[in-house]
Amino acid sequence: MNFGRGDLVVDADLVAAVRERRIAGAVLDVFTTEPLPAEHPFWTTPGIVVLPHVGGLHPDRDSLVAALWVDNVRRFLSDRPLLQVVDRARGY
Repeated sequence: MNFGRGDLVVDADLVAAVRERRIAGAVLDVFTTEPLPAEHPFWTTPGIVVLPHVGGLHPDRDSLVAALWVDNVRRFLSDRPLLQVVDRARGY
């Protein structure tokens, strides 16, 4: 998981490690280039999860994110549209 700074990760090395199953996967909230370019392999590499840049110190952040997550799980299970979905065409 990288929620720190995007340049802490060597993108090509991470993609290779996931593809070669040296690690199970990665969850990323920050990137070397933001917004993440549409052609970046993070978008299409199975095992890499791209999150919108939601890190921060808002006092209600954890409860807001948790509530959204629970709501989206319920929506997913009942085949309803998810909220706050990443717009891959825009890169975030």
